[in-house]
Amino acid sequence: MRVAGSVLLLLFMQTVTGGATGTLSCDACHDQADCLESPVTQERGDTFTGQTFSCVCKDGFVGDGFTCYDIKLCSDSSCCRQGYRWSTEKGCEDIDECSLPDPPCNRSGVCRNTPGSFECLMPPSNTRSSHHSGINSTSVQFQCGGMLCPLGTDYNSTAAEGQVRLADGGNSSCSGRVEIFHRGQWGTVCDDLWDLVDAQVVCKQMGCGRVLSAPSGARFGQGRGPIWLDDVRCTGSESKLTECSHRGFGYHDCGHHEDAGVVCEAGSPVRLVSGYVDNPCSGRVEVYHDGQWGTVCDDAWDLNDAWVVCRQLGCGGALSAPSSAYFGQGRGPIWLDDVNCSGNETYLTDCRHRGFGSHNCGHSEDAGVVCRAAEGQVRLADGGNSSCSGRVEIFHRGQWGTVCDDLWDLVDAQVVCKQMGCGRVLSAPSGARFGQGRGPIWLDDVRCTGSESKLTECSHRGFGYHDCSHHEDAGVVCEAGSPVRLVSGYVDNPCSGRVEVYHDGQWGTVCDDAWDLNDAWVVCRQLGCGGALPLTSATTRGITNSSTSPTPDNSTAAEGQVRLADGGNSSCSGRVEIFHRGQWGTVCDDLWDLVDAQVVCKQMGCGRVLSAPSGARFGQGRGPIWLDDVRCTGSESKLTECSHRGFGYHDCGHHEDAGVVCEAGSPVRLVSGYVDNPCSGRVEVYHDGQWGTVCDDAWDLNDARVVCRQLGCGGALSAPSSAYFGQGQSPSPPPQTSQLVCGRNQLQIGLRLGSLESLGFNAFSGHLADRNCSDSREQDGTVWYQVECRADICGNILTTNSTHAIYSNILFVYPNVSLAFPVGIPFSCAFPLDTETSLDVAIRPYLPLGDGISGLGTKASASMSLFHNSNYTESYAAGRVTLPVGSALYVGVSVEDTDPSFALVLEDCYATHSSNPDDPMRYPLIQNKCPNDRRQVTVVENGVSLWARFSARLVGFSLERDIFLHCSLNLCDQRHSPCSPDCSRRTNRSVSRSVPIKPLTIGPITWDKLLD
Repeated sequence: MRVAGSVLLLLFMQTVTGGATGTLSCDACHDQADCLESPVTQERGDTFTGQTFSCVCKDGFVGDGFTCYDIKLCSDSSCCRQGYRWSTEKGCEDIDECSLPDPPCNRSGVCRNTPGSFECLMPPSNTRSSHHSGINSTSVQFQCGGMLCPLGTDYNSTAAEGQVRLADGGNSSCSGRVEIFHRGQWGTVCDDLWDLVDAQVVCKQMGCGRVLSAPSGARFGQGRGPIWLDDVRCTGSESKLTECSHRGFGYHDCGHHEDAGVVCEAGSPVRLVSGYVDNPCSGRVEVYHDGQWGTVCDDAWDLNDAWVVCRQLGCGGALSAPSSAYFGQGRGPIWLDDVNCSGNETYLTDCRHRGFGSHNCGHSEDAGVVCRAAEGQVRLADGGNSSCSGRVEIFHRGQWGTVCDDLWDLVDAQVVCKQMGCGRVLSAPSGARFGQGRGPIWLDDVRCTGSESKLTECSHRGFGYHDCSHHEDAGVVCEAGSPVRLVSGYVDNPCSGRVEVYHDGQWGTVCDDAWDLNDAWVVCRQLGCGGALPLTSATTRGITNSSTSPTPDNSTAAEGQVRLADGGNSSCSGRVEIFHRGQWGTVCDDLWDLVDAQVVCKQMGCGRVLSAPSGARFGQGRGPIWLDDVRCTGSESKLTECSHRGFGYHDCGHHEDAGVVCEAGSPVRLVSGYVDNPCSGRVEVYHDGQWGTVCDDAWDLNDARVVCRQLGCGGALSAPSSAYFGQGQSPSPPPQTSQLVCGRNQLQIGLRLGSLESLGFNAFSGHLADRNCSDSREQDGTVWYQVECRADICGNILTTNSTHAIYSNILFVYPNVSLAFPVGIPFSCAFPLDTETSLDVAIRPYLPLGDGISGLGTKASASMSLFHNSNYTESYAAGRVTLPVGSALYVGVSVEDTDPSFALVLEDCYATHSSNPDDPMRYPLIQNKCPNDRRQVTVVENGVSLWARFSARLVGFSLERDIFLHCSLNLCDQRHSPCSPDCSRRTNRSVSRSVPIKPLTIGPITWDKLLD
């Protein structure tokens, strides 16, 4: 370790536990520290008075005042001795080895941190009292050397690392507060994101059968000690809770009032059997007693009894209490009869009844329960005998509705399978494969990332907003819903692989004796994969000739599917090819860029894009060139959703075939090489989220050959050193050095001055995408850059979807090195187009380059006013307005927005006698954006600006009662299509790229005949 006396600037060391305050004199302060004196006053009866001294490091130095470190000289940790690390706030601080992911002590010992090191403390052999001493093992404390071990540490516990238990669940070990054993200590699990899928893993690990409920909010009381896990996300396939995704042991933002719980089937004395497929909270009531399950007689059974059962199982309220074996007759004993609950009991057995086993019933009188379905619950309908396949339906506002298949894909379907506890997804059928549903279509344009635990967490248009009909109902086939699956198939074709069948609790293969295309057709049809075509060879990559996989020239790939060809050993890099009309074809590189390539990486599940090679970098393809002039925005989930000339329309040759290199495809790239040789350049390696260079110390031709071979570039000709291809860039500033403010009129991005300078960047050197936009101001240690919320200002890019307007830009910042390249910090702000209602959608801001920061701005505010005359200059005050009979109504509507890209469109305006916009008694004024009667209504302005105006005379409407006016509105993006409606013909019209706004209302308006 290098230690330079001139660097440390230390006179002496003094051990302290806090700041350098309360010392007896300034002599204790470091040479680079200021000594601050302050008087000590009499306090709490003390008679001592005098001075107290504080040591504070000077500017440019950090430390506790007794020791000060030069920030510039020590920031590379060279000033810190072993066991310490550099901190920008404290200087050299002790490393807590006991908190590292891999603790240094074995399981039998406990780790205790010491300055610059650690100790592994072992328990003495006589630390535990006898088992009949009555001491609770969780409260025993051990001697760790000459001190007590941390409370709750249990050396003699037989619990294994990662073991779980359910605490305070009464007499059952299969229900209670979830606790997990880690580093010799039991701790709880936070209920953030906790759901039935997570709880099922606990039940499985405990051997307690299926899950009944996943209570949150410390339902089983608050635990003690550490909170080990938070944000747990299980897929349902895990065998242990530690295999699920989570923040990391000990990382959380919870208190014990959020401790998660579990009720497993073996842990509850009540269960519901043979209920509705789409409602797990329904069925015949059965009670566990004396080692076996038995039914409940329906004598005196009513809704109060059902409420207790539903609440006990965590199923919400009760809808009905069916009797007479509505859910079929049970078997075994009838445990309860004449049950009489008040409705407030915690458990069914707390209610009055005859006594266990005492009854005068038969199983024809078995009682049942139907509890409420939960908001956002999903079910799979008309899938035959399986509850894990069928038409996707979701429960919203007390009603089941379907999901439209627009954008529906395997990622969305996987979230449904996860929510249903049905394992992994097999297929995502569209086109009402399981029959057309009824009722509302609740969701459309669903876009999931795969990390969601519920379908409602995915992005979508909003409940009830769609442009579909039931012939587009989406479906799902999950693994648990199909007795057939395909394994180890081609990466670019999920409908290929080894055929396996589920039977008797496990998967097995199919022998290829007599296996032919007819058999394969049945498998493909069963899985919703279309037709079958054979392989050209008996065995390929572990796929036997029983596979339904395609050959390269004779494929059953899905329409619009993409693959990356000739990319070497990686399926995440290569020449882009797309499947259309039964044939693979290439994509021309005209206009091909990183945004287009990112969509391919996303569709392939290959992470973020690294490069978008052109000029047939991966060799020239064959066959048709399907796409040209591809233009993606970055929000698309498939390449076919991007703008292009049309399939087969192009002016290219195969020497212009486009390519892609995704992050999962290569951790190495070549930068700034020869123009005529893409296999040359500065070597850079991707690590820890960013690219970095390779030092030329000992760099030779052998090293270069490895790089060339890794990139599929053949052999190496030379291994240039000394930055032959130019110096690499400094590492990008981490996101925590910047902050974003999304205002209605301005976007502001701030750079923390101290943090950025410590990384070698000049915070005042920045400019936006337009170099002329470089104005900055400093406030409280942050350098702020700002740009107006308008399209094409300072390089702003405005994109809109069905719910949000998203402004994106890039701030470039330069290092403190001459002729160095800048780094870009992309940022974006998403502004809801809905002015009043909250949206059930996720925000997917479009970032044009790499990673960046994004934020959500406030909603626009719409208002409607009644004016005195046709000049629309003087409005009436809010509230009741009295007008002469027969007066014209002059109405103006506006939206507070500064971007002229948008226009306000009046969709429907009407009058009612009540303030309720849903009043069925309406007098229509404007319908489908046009006057209902041109003799009575004149539209002055609509769809041309952020203002809309019209006048109306109410003829034939009762003038004896108050009148209210209501208007439903749209915001329309004028850049993509005309927003002003054509009212020359009475046809249904629609405004492209518009979003509805909650109806506005003004009134009451009173007609006064005396004013006439």
